[in-house]
Amino acid sequence: MQELTEADRMFRTFQIQKFDTKRLIPAVSMSVSADVTKLMELRKQANERRGKERRVTVTHVALKAACDTIMDFPVLYSSFNGKRVVENPELVLNVPVDVESHVEYLVIRDPASMTFAEFIDVCYDELEKIQRGEGEFRKKVEFIVKVPFFIRKLVMKFPSQQIKFLRKHYGNFVVSNFGSIGADAGTLASAQPMIAVLCMGRIASTPVEKEGGYEFKPMLPLAMTFDHRPVDGGYVGRYLAALKALLEAPEPVFESVL
Repeated sequence: MQELTEADRMFRTFQIQKFDTKRLIPAVSMSVSADVTKLMELRKQANERRGKERRVTVTHVALKAACDTIMDFPVLYSSFNGKRVVENPELVLNVPVDVESHVEYLVIRDPASMTFAEFIDVCYDELEKIQRGEGEFRKKVEFIVKVPFFIRKLVMKFPSQQIKFLRKHYGNFVVSNFGSIGADAGTLASAQPMIAVLCMGRIASTPVEKEGGYEFKPMLPLAMTFDHRPVDGGYVGRYLAALKALLEAPEPVFESVL
């Protein structure tokens, strides 16, 4: 049996406190599936150019597409303080990463302003830091757990402090890849002040109806969970439709690597 490390225990404690039941939201989930045939062709071309180092993955493409698309839907990376939507000055992406027996996080500021090549490098750089035990968020959690729990709980009761923490350390838009750990699809839990979170599933060959019958396509499932108080299904549906469209015709994402 694998024993829990000190880091496992620390991050599990953080996770328990993050999902305080008083902050869990009235959540709704919506999903789409994107045909990634063209995406996989372009990824192959990009990797032939790049060689063996820092390969382009479907996750990289989906993350960048999600960030580029969401810039037209700023409510989804805003915060909700229980009474009103509080706009965030920049998009800060949070990507959960499975490490040992716990989850750590890639935190990437303003990803939509980066070229795809720059974004890939930042992802690899941050992942390598996490694998060495030097991730920025890990350093923050190590500091947080040294503060007495009653003080942390008191401070985080104030919505303004919760929003400040997200902006500075955690991120205001989470995208998790369940497919990377073998799950077909799924949805994420979310807590106030986060408004929306996105979950990727596993690409699967799926029959798609066409004139005269069916053909099999590689389909990527995507599901967004959102707080139904500050945002409605129409807004989220338009975001998912725009993301699906970009993933199915992803040439703009690949411009800097082809």
